[in-house]
Amino acid sequence: MLDKSKQLTLVDPAVQVAKKQWERAKKYRPGSPQYSWTFERWFAAFEEELLFSDIAKTLSIGRERVRQIYNQWFKDFFGEKDGRARQRVHTTKQRRIRAMRLLPNDSILKAVAEEARAAGCAVDFNLHENGFFRLTSALINGHLCQVHQGQIPSKLQNSKRSFFKMSVGLVNLLKSDATIFVTGAEGYCKRIFVVPSIVLRGAYFTAGSRSRKYAPVYIPSQLLLTRRRGNAYVDWRKYENAWHLLAPKTIPSAP
Repeated sequence: MLDKSKQLTLVDPAVQVAKKQWERAKKYRPGSPQYSWTFERWFAAFEEELLFSDIAKTLSIGRERVRQIYNQWFKDFFGEKDGRARQRVHTTKQRRIRAMRLLPNDSILKAVAEEARAAGCAVDFNLHENGFFRLTSALINGHLCQVHQGQIPSKLQNSKRSFFKMSVGLVNLLKSDATIFVTGAEGYCKRIFVVPSIVLRGAYFTAGSRSRKYAPVYIPSQLLLTRRRGNAYVDWRKYENAWHLLAPKTIPSAP
C-alpha cells in the first residue's frame, strides 16, 4: 500500500507503475505543448519544487492544466503536498539561495560549512522569516549546532598558556545538539571543535551551577592535556574536527 505521507523517488516501484500507466495512456506526445514532456521530466520538475506558474510558462499552457496533471499523476508521490505547500517550500528554497549570495566570504558560517562539507556532511542554515541567516547557528546533517568564534587569545592569571575565551548559554545548549567552536588568530592555527551539547551541559552547568545562564569557555591555543578547573573540564583533543559525532539524522519508520 502506498504511503502518501512520504516523498518517493523515480526508482520507487509505485512511481514506475505510474510511469507505465502514463506511457500506456500516451501522455507523451512531442507535438503537443502539454504533453511534450516525458514522465521523468514532469517528475523532476515537481521534485525540484518548480512552481506551477513557471512550468506553465515554459510549456505555454495554463497553470490550471499543470495543477491538474500534478494532482492526477504526481501528488501522491510528494507527500500529497498541495500547491500552497509547494509554494512555501519553493519560497524557502529561494530565500536560502538569495541569503547564500549575501553571506560574506569571510563569514565564520561559510568557513564552518566548507569544513563540514569536506568531511562529507550535509550543511544548511537557519533562516529568519525575512530570509536572512541566523548568523550563530547551522544545521549539520540535520543537527542544530550553535557556532562560536574565538579570535583573541589571552592568558589566565597564574598561567603560562594562552586561551581563546568564549561563552555558552544554557538555553542554547538545551535547544541545540552540538556547539561548534572556531579558534584562530594571527600566529595561531585555525581549529574547529565539534562538541555535543550534552558534554558542555555536564561540564559547565552541573547541579550546583544550574542557576547561572551563561558560562565562560576557555579553549587552549595549544592542544595539550587540559587540567581540570573545578567541574568545568572538556578534553578538547577529542572534539577537534569531530564531525563524525554529527551522524545524519534518520527519521524512524512508522510501525
